[in-house]
Amino acid sequence: MKQIQAGTPITVGDLKLIPLERVLMHRDNSKKVFFIYMTKEPVGVVIISHHGRSAIDINGKQVPLETYLQQINGLREMLNSL
Repeated sequence: MKQIQAGTPITVGDLKLIPLERVLMHRDNSKKVFFIYMTKEPVGVVIISHHGRSAIDINGKQVPLETYLQQINGLREMLNSL
C-alpha cells in the first residue's frame, strides 16, 4: 500500500509548513511468521506565508500546488482551514 498524506502543520515564525509524506505498508507472510510494519517517507512541503502558498518536493524543486491538491485527499480542506 502506498498513500501520500498531509502531516501535522508546523508553525515557524510567520510561516506555516505542511509536511507531505508517503505511507508505505510492508508485510511478510511465511509459514511460521506473519508481520506488518509501516513507514513514512517525506515527499514535499507546502509553505504558507504572507506571500502566498507554494509547494516544494523533497529535492527542493518547486511543484505546482495543484499537483499535490489533486494527489492528496483532505489537503485542500486543510489549507482552507489555516
